Amino acid sequence: MTEPHVAFTNNQAERDLRMIKCRQEISGGLRCFDFAVSLFANIRSFLSTASKHGLHLLEVITKSLLGNTSVFLASLTTS
Repeated sequence: MTEPHVAFTNNQAERDLRMIKCRQEISGGLRCFDFAVSLFANIRSFLSTASKHGLHLLEVITKSLLGNTSVFLASLTTS
């Protein structure tokens, strides 16, 4: 291994998809609601990315709802 900080497996990607799969099983699938599926996936992706960058999720959600995503975007470009 030449890059010890890189994960050896893709378990994190699988864990990120697990919530979506669980949501499908619980709700009987979101097949009829294409917009809902897209919105849910976008929100989960946004929160997952923020979490991976060590940001506080409640703060990210609050600022996003207020239209201020500059803190989130700045942290992504400096990482």
